[in-house]
Amino acid sequence: MTLTREEQLDSNVGLRTRQVTRRIVVQAILRLETPTILSNGDIDPSVDIPIQMDSVEPQRALLSGSSLAGAMRNFLNDYELGYRTLIDKENLEGTLARALFGGTKGDDDGAQSPLIVEDALSIGPVRFELRDGVAIDPQTNVAVDQAKYDMQALAADTEFKIGVELVINKENKMQLEALRLVLCALEVGQIRLGSKKHRGFGQVTVSNWQVWSYDLTTTDGLLSWLAHDSEHEGLTNSAAQSPAVVFEDWGNALKCSVPDARNALTIVANFDVRDSLLIRSGFEQMYGPDAAHLVSKRNGKPTPVIPGTSLAGILRSQALRIANTVTKSDQNTTINQLFGYMAKPEESVPSYASRVIVNEVSINGATDLVQSRVKIDRFTGGAFDSALFTEQPVFGGQFEATIQVLSPEPAEIGLMLLALKDLWTGMRAVGGGNNVGRGRLQGLAATINWIDADGQPQKAQLDAAGNVTGNLAMLNSFVAAVAQIGPPKEATA
Repeated sequence: MTLTREEQLDSNVGLRTRQVTRRIVVQAILRLETPTILSNGDIDPSVDIPIQMDSVEPQRALLSGSSLAGAMRNFLNDYELGYRTLIDKENLEGTLARALFGGTKGDDDGAQSPLIVEDALSIGPVRFELRDGVAIDPQTNVAVDQAKYDMQALAADTEFKIGVELVINKENKMQLEALRLVLCALEVGQIRLGSKKHRGFGQVTVSNWQVWSYDLTTTDGLLSWLAHDSEHEGLTNSAAQSPAVVFEDWGNALKCSVPDARNALTIVANFDVRDSLLIRSGFEQMYGPDAAHLVSKRNGKPTPVIPGTSLAGILRSQALRIANTVTKSDQNTTINQLFGYMAKPEESVPSYASRVIVNEVSINGATDLVQSRVKIDRFTGGAFDSALFTEQPVFGGQFEATIQVLSPEPAEIGLMLLALKDLWTGMRAVGGGNNVGRGRLQGLAATINWIDADGQPQKAQLDAAGNVTGNLAMLNSFVAAVAQIGPPKEATA
């Protein structure tokens, strides 16, 4: 009787190994859709937050495999367990994330990750943008003293060549389904990378998939895998396959046999800039206006943008005002739990991760013009000496803003709807120069999606005249719930 390879290995303790039967190698091109902050964790003399560069090829940016793997694992946990679920050994047992990435920290019984995620280098020399940030006091709407910082961000359109390898010792459908799910999520932009992901940075898409499936139980398969290199040049018996050949249901994107446990409010709103808009870039030009609107390259062209940090700050400030006014009490902790808060070392309050995601948006059809202004002496009514300055805001144009709230409570949905209304009607301005009429918006159309208490998706639409189609009664109940906001609940830091 002839024994199979598996029977021979099982019968000989000295030859026992992981018994790898197949390896699936996946390679693709990852493209940054918005600037991305991949910090090296150090402080540079010229910038507060520098990007991470490769030590061997210092002109190329590095996307570490640990960063990519962490983002992929976090997506699987959110998909299967829901946003902001406390992760422990018990609720990870038998999950997609555990099948693909093995055990977590502190899990002594956890298995080694069967997925190998490679470091990736940018294709070609790195291009980056300088962005500045400043903390704004929500009570006064002015900058907090000594709270300004600057950072480097990889420019949009930067591309990386990424690669992952799945090691299979027993055919596990859950492993393959988990890998397909995260790859499809990368393809459609549902996984973000780097810092400030909830403020519009780090949006990516993936294309140009190449997949190799090596059967290591055959001589040809083993030799082909041994000859495999990262460039896949000059190889025999190593033709790349379509992902649909290797992964079942590849064309169904994020559909999975495991139910999607994510619950989020999503608002997609289109706005028109009534007059002018000025969000300062923060970096002066040698020969140019004293203040210019922030631009970022999109498809190789400088494009005026509204950063997610600006929109999120406005929504936060307005939500706090509304909550304090309606409840007649201090709701700072409630807003901190919604928009996030980083506690100072001397404070005894916890820190919170933001549950509000605001995308960076491009303004289409805008015109930029330079205006000269002069400071006026309020006492004499005359011009201050040497107080002439120039500004370059953008005029007109339209943009589409996307706002998400993860695992929202009814009152939190109500707060976001009321804050959206104030932007929609121009009651709350965006950017600087509010006192001279800048930053007023006009809402054009909006789509609101949420999950009701029964787990059913709901949808409503809003037009420029304020007419609502959809479940208006439920929207009104969310707004009414704002008045019932009580003491803040304890939340996971």
